[in-house]
Amino acid sequence: MEISHQFNFLTSEAPDLFKLLNNSAIKFGATEISKKTGHQIRFRITEANDFWPLFQPWVGKPHIDHHVETYFADDEILNADWLRAISTFSFGYPQPEDSWVTRPNNYEVICSKCGIFKQISPFHINREPRLGKYQFMSLEWTGGILFTIPMVIESLRINEIGGFETWNAIIHKTGLPAQSISQIFTPNLSTAGLVDIDELPRTLCSVCGTTKYEYHRYGTMKYKKMSLPSNIDCIQTNEWFGSDHFAYHEILVSHRFAELIIKNKWNGVRMKVVEPI
Repeated sequence: MEISHQFNFLTSEAPDLFKLLNNSAIKFGATEISKKTGHQIRFRITEANDFWPLFQPWVGKPHIDHHVETYFADDEILNADWLRAISTFSFGYPQPEDSWVTRPNNYEVICSKCGIFKQISPFHINREPRLGKYQFMSLEWTGGILFTIPMVIESLRINEIGGFETWNAIIHKTGLPAQSISQIFTPNLSTAGLVDIDELPRTLCSVCGTTKYEYHRYGTMKYKKMSLPSNIDCIQTNEWFGSDHFAYHEILVSHRFAELIIKNKWNGVRMKVVEPI
């Protein structure tokens, strides 16, 4: 497991951090904004780096834009019983693009304030996507939605991967199903299983009372073992994630599903370990 931190800041607002960075062996990017403002600085550092203890106190400081992400090695993924499947490649927007955010044509909107929903029909897309080296993709604005190519669908079926349905993606102008991709639709929800919820950043919707958690970036996601099924390979979390109007369920997949992704070197999806408790 590698935990990586990204920092962005202006030299005029954090001169001491810039001095620390300059005196370290860490590579960074710099873009001059103006003579008065100075440079926009951006760099990454992992917690395994010897310099990390010097930079850790800067997390959460004013004027510092900080993001953290966790990456798992293939052997860690292959040794896990359950994982989060997260899209790393998106192509285009749901259609009609100019109105989908406020009036999604394939969602039953449950709360217009926090954005929780139920998908009731296929997504419409602008055209057949060009996936290139990717076998999985998502659409912008859609969170935990996954699409994949026919070869992957066939492989999942041959290997008896259960818990998903294949939904068409519709070319918006023609109303016909796309030939190059289909949605991996996961109709089942787990029971509430997120652990240590009192310690997780979250918001409570003032209209519908739904709790939404921030995107889980640090370490493994801890989940109650009893909430994870033994008879299917794909499920959505009971919990909602996101911020403001944006909401989504996480897609959880079994070891068998993840093993196929690693073995076949399918691109466009990242596996993150779930720790059953």
